[in-house]
Amino acid sequence: MRIAVVLPRNMRYGPQGATSIDLCARDAALHSRHRAGMSVICEHGPGLFDDVPVATFRARTTFGRAREIAGIARDLAPDLIVTHQHLPTAAGIAARLPDVPTLLYMHGMPRILGGLRRWLKARRHDRLAGLIFVSRAARDAFAALYPDVVATSFVVPNGVDPAQWRLDGERADEIVCVGRVEPEKRSLDIALALADVLPEHPGWRARFVGPASRDPAYARAFEAAIAACPAISWEGALPFERMRDVLLRGRIAVVASRSEGFGRVAIEAFAAGLALISTRAGGLDEVIGDCAYPLARGDHDEIAQALRRLIADEALREDLGARGRTRFEAHFTIDAFASAFDEAVECVVSHRKIEE
Repeated sequence: MRIAVVLPRNMRYGPQGATSIDLCARDAALHSRHRAGMSVICEHGPGLFDDVPVATFRARTTFGRAREIAGIARDLAPDLIVTHQHLPTAAGIAARLPDVPTLLYMHGMPRILGGLRRWLKARRHDRLAGLIFVSRAARDAFAALYPDVVATSFVVPNGVDPAQWRLDGERADEIVCVGRVEPEKRSLDIALALADVLPEHPGWRARFVGPASRDPAYARAFEAAIAACPAISWEGALPFERMRDVLLRGRIAVVASRSEGFGRVAIEAFAAGLALISTRAGGLDEVIGDCAYPLARGDHDEIAQALRRLIADEALREDLGARGRTRFEAHFTIDAFASAFDEAVECVVSHRKIEE
């Protein structure tokens, strides 16, 4: 089977700065049963991954991108097009290539829209052969918002490769926070909690890994909070391998998101054997189960309380780390992900052939 995988603009399909969407697309291309027939179409840029065939687009407008990508896909002659995250691009490609089924791969919780925008979005979904969601929570939220959309839906949770997450290295007394520095991630709440707690525990440190907020005021507040505590460092965006090494070195991870379609950072924390402190927002609840220290509110006081508990209780840290790793190995490996992805794409292509 030939599959064209389309990434939206402003992604980073390369070793430097790859987003969770980029990594998911690459994982499918590398581990699917159909990897020999898979190609990635992404925005033109330097330093792209080169272990899967890649074609690039340059158009800046949605209309122009859909037209350019459809032309690239037409030359690839795929049996299926999987477009990540951006509905207007997916619908535009489907309109230009009506004989090729197009799947939309959605990575976040659906946004609530009203009026004309809601109607237009529902109409665009009618052009699609199916929808992939990263969690049941995201799929159910979408179904509640758009009950008239009849496209077949699938749930394909992210997965990571256990072979890349070996637990035989040395650990330091470090707390790791991975992800964009943004209000929806509650990065400032985490930083304030760390600034309260770390001075009470000499020898413990914290590291943030992720790009800066696009909100200048929020970025300044975050920078001020970490500057007030010398035990906190901010690495910025790191290549995947370096981010993985940071996690494998630490003892505790914190995820305090207000909403997550899935929460790949949580399974990476589990894969690294870390004791995870996490909210249950959106798809995170399906990821963490009973294997993390749960946050009900995710505010700075609650995060500080959770940190104090885990820093002081080595047995609880080790128990959560072991349980998290076991949960990861049971549900969120790269093999489980690839199998679910393959079932989804094969179902769509088989259904289209039956219709024909």
